Amino acid sequence: MRTFTGIAVAAIALLLAIAPAGAAPNDGSGNQFVVVVDEVVPVDCGAGGTIEGHAVGWFKGREFQGGGNRNIDLIVFHLVLTYTNEDGATFRYIDVGPDHSYIDNDGNFVITITGRPGGSNGASLQGHWVLVFDAAGNLISITSHGNLGPSSDDLACDALT
Repeated sequence: MRTFTGIAVAAIALLLAIAPAGAAPNDGSGNQFVVVVDEVVPVDCGAGGTIEGHAVGWFKGREFQGGGNRNIDLIVFHLVLTYTNEDGATFRYIDVGPDHSYIDNDGNFVITITGRPGGSNGASLQGHWVLVFDAAGNLISITSHGNLGPSSDDLACDALT
């Protein structure tokens, strides 16, 4: 099973001004968090063998507080995923975008995902997703605007094996 892009999907939000992946933002006034990513994992391409996946980049987030604030958090991410086969050939996928979590007028938990997030579920999106969960945590609706395509792992396996 291809799971490398699961790292890239962990958390995401707000519009991103593209910056070099190595240039992680600082924590601003201290009310934000920054997580730097530099991780190498094997990617199973099935009958095509295994390739190496290397994710470099960052997640930057802010949790909102205060009475009456419906916003929960905003997470922005920028990851460069570089895949390499045993011959040294590479495939790059840039995974960027914001995630915004909030409570809607009906009390539902809503996550919006914008940009180019990949997924370990075999798909990636170039566009905008809105996922709505009820108070019990049950997914009650998904709205997708944009182009749904193969995951970065699938694209890399196809290109390198």
